[in-house]
Amino acid sequence: MNFNSWSFCYILLFIISITPSCIREGIETDTDIVLIGDSLPDFQIVMNDGSVLCRSDLSGKISVMVFFNTSCPDCRLVLPEIQKLYDNYSAVDNVKIFTVSREQDFNSVYNYWKDNNYNIPFSAQDGREVYEKFALSGIPRIYISDGELVVRCMFSDSNPPSVGEISEVIETLRFP
Repeated sequence: MNFNSWSFCYILLFIISITPSCIREGIETDTDIVLIGDSLPDFQIVMNDGSVLCRSDLSGKISVMVFFNTSCPDCRLVLPEIQKLYDNYSAVDNVKIFTVSREQDFNSVYNYWKDNNYNIPFSAQDGREVYEKFALSGIPRIYISDGELVVRCMFSDSNPPSVGEISEVIETLRFP
């Protein structure tokens, strides 16, 4: 990743850390558990197609993991961008894009996907067990990691990214 990309991510991370979340939870402490440069924590999720995805499945791939809830206004802004991103990269073998709901059941996510013509892989999580391995509050949250499972960029609700911004990070990781 070149200096400008790193600078962009660090500046964005700073802005994210001082801006309130779209869904306020009354937590006044630092909300980030996983930061840029940290390894992805261990997790295991069941995807909407019934397959199981875990941390080790992402080894050797650039991954884009998006936490969301369809009732969140900022998530509703980000999800169309994630759909475009998925459309652009779904055929690229070493890029994995998927979403994980926070406190939202399968039927709610499935119906929202159907209503919006989304086909992004998702894992519906009724609780916060997976989410709380990454953060304490605030959605959407987007974690981009490299093939070594190290988080290289993060986005949150304060300035939702465009497909172009996320693509720039992916391309920098694909072709350093």
